[in-house]
Amino acid sequence: MLEHAASFCSEQCPEGVVAIAGNTLRILTVEKLGNNFTETRIKLNYTPRKFLFHPYSKNILIVMQAEHQTYPEKQKQALMVNFS
Repeated sequence: MLEHAASFCSEQCPEGVVAIAGNTLRILTVEKLGNNFTETRIKLNYTPRKFLFHPYSKNILIVMQAEHQTYPEKQKQALMVNFS
């Protein structure tokens, strides 16, 4: 499983991805890049921390996001009431 990934470009690999899996650095290229594929962009609320493919449908990418010391909306509202 890949832990972190970022876009990568070099003379040998014009459009690729550099990723970390455990203690291994991997450089990936996408075959058949000219073919059509579906892309959906979703604005993230927090910093992406991890991603993985859905275990039963390999076409779905799951992105886990979090931020240090953040609270769910209901808990934030409860805290604001207590400080008022």
